[in-house]
Amino acid sequence: MKLICTVLLFTTLACAQLSVRPAIKGPLRVKGNQLIDSTGLGVTLQGTQAPKSLTLDYAGTMFSTIRQRWNMNAVRLPLSVDESQTPGYFDRIREIVRRANQSELLVILAADDEEDAGLPTDRTSAFWKQCAAHFKDHPRVIFDLFSEPSADAIPGHKSGTRTAGEWQFWLRGGTDVNGRKTVGMQALVDAVRSTGARQVVSVMAFEDEILLRGFPERYLISDPDVIYEVCPLNRVHNTDAARDRDFGYLATSVPILAMDWDFQLDQDDAECRSVPRDPKAAKALVQSHMNYFDAKGISWMASSFTPGKLIFSMDSMEPTELWKDLRCGAAEWPTVGMGLEVQLHQWSMTKENLITVSAGAGGIKVPQNGLAIGYGEVTNAPAYGEGWPLPTTVSEVSIRIKDSAGNERMAPILYAGIGQITYWVDAATAPGLALVELVRSDGTKGLTGSIIVEAISPGLFTATANARGPVNALARFSKDGQEVSRLVYECDAIHCWTAPVPVSGEMPTLVELYGTGFRDATEPIRVTLGNRPVRIVQSGPQPGAPMNDLLVIELEPHLKGLGEEDLVFFVGDKISNIVRLRVE
Repeated sequence: MKLICTVLLFTTLACAQLSVRPAIKGPLRVKGNQLIDSTGLGVTLQGTQAPKSLTLDYAGTMFSTIRQRWNMNAVRLPLSVDESQTPGYFDRIREIVRRANQSELLVILAADDEEDAGLPTDRTSAFWKQCAAHFKDHPRVIFDLFSEPSADAIPGHKSGTRTAGEWQFWLRGGTDVNGRKTVGMQALVDAVRSTGARQVVSVMAFEDEILLRGFPERYLISDPDVIYEVCPLNRVHNTDAARDRDFGYLATSVPILAMDWDFQLDQDDAECRSVPRDPKAAKALVQSHMNYFDAKGISWMASSFTPGKLIFSMDSMEPTELWKDLRCGAAEWPTVGMGLEVQLHQWSMTKENLITVSAGAGGIKVPQNGLAIGYGEVTNAPAYGEGWPLPTTVSEVSIRIKDSAGNERMAPILYAGIGQITYWVDAATAPGLALVELVRSDGTKGLTGSIIVEAISPGLFTATANARGPVNALARFSKDGQEVSRLVYECDAIHCWTAPVPVSGEMPTLVELYGTGFRDATEPIRVTLGNRPVRIVQSGPQPGAPMNDLLVIELEPHLKGLGEEDLVFFVGDKISNIVRLRVE
């Protein structure tokens, strides 16, 4: 990540470290202990796991949130070995992979097999021959061959030990304690390669407290493109010394992927009970994991993007927080989790910073000539800026921006409230890393943060005002010979959902979408709905609302009856947040 030091608060020296994690250009290859993309760039994977029962309804919005709001570059997708025999199964998975890749995420396809728990069998090999054949031409995927191999399934295994014979079992297979014939990891790699698939494969070490401790090099997989996977335990691997001993030492020789280091707060077991009860100590443990992985160049997947884990709900996709003393297995755990710590780590910030995102896409790229939202303790007297140009002080607070060229300016403010401030980034703000300061009129200390300014950073407003879900738009269509206008969403006190937009041959159905970050676009723009191209009628500033940008599309007759689908907006190769629109 690019490190830039400059004068912050204009009196003290500080370092701002904030960058957008580059999208991975597949296919990946292994060079020494690094993953290398097709441009020759060394990359580490930083992501999370998708829900096991992921539906297409949520997939696009979820993936754009993971990429833009969490600054991740990968997602792990569990595949059901049982369901893989169902007609159309891999067609659905292929569409999920397409949507993730469209959002600039690499996908780790992981075999999830309840029947073959413990160690893989010929059934697992058969699955990979089928799966790899379907995805061998998808450059931005990795094959994760078997989850949670257990040394307990090996005859004679003793807890807390690992023998050379057990590593041989892991590599080549054998007859397990239940008399089943198992295959080793090498056989699974060979099954993938037999299809012609050349993507990187991930092989998991035994899931216990030893992991890769003392792993003999002679048992490395015979293949040039392998990443070795571990599942660190919080009760064991809570210091750098323990991590070094059990897997970190090998990161100097081969690529390592750390998985499943979540607190498991929904379980009342030894692993959860080992987590510090004090939220501050728990946050420090999360940070120590991620800091270690980053320092060693170790890839990682954080928990899962499911309610009660990284996020509160699939509707809001807001991060969970470690905000009170932790307990295990309690019904309240959907409101507690490590999501915010992971998100802040990806922004190189803390909760004490002013954390700014695009008012449209919700990501860390903020447009010139567009709206941004800063989150933090701003003011106890919420108020709106009035008139145009907007005032630079609202409710006794201001925003000062120092851009990458060293220029300082006060930002026009649309709204200042208890938890956020919405402000305008001037067109003259130089692209690149800029420093932001919340200035209080009474002279008391404000908040500081960073933004990444780009000339164009398209984003569409949503009904929930969080860049996810139903798009904030107005439809114009014909009904009984009359032109009708109505919003394309409905809300109650908690949720918002799409409202159907009629399409007929009487007159064109036009939809006005509102957003920010694209009014000055010079590159070609395009829109897709359900991966179908949509005609663009107009793009630019919204008349009568100078803070907003306007995108007008036409829903042509061939879209009639399409249903609810992802709407995706591109400016050149820049992608907006992915929103939802329903056509009847």
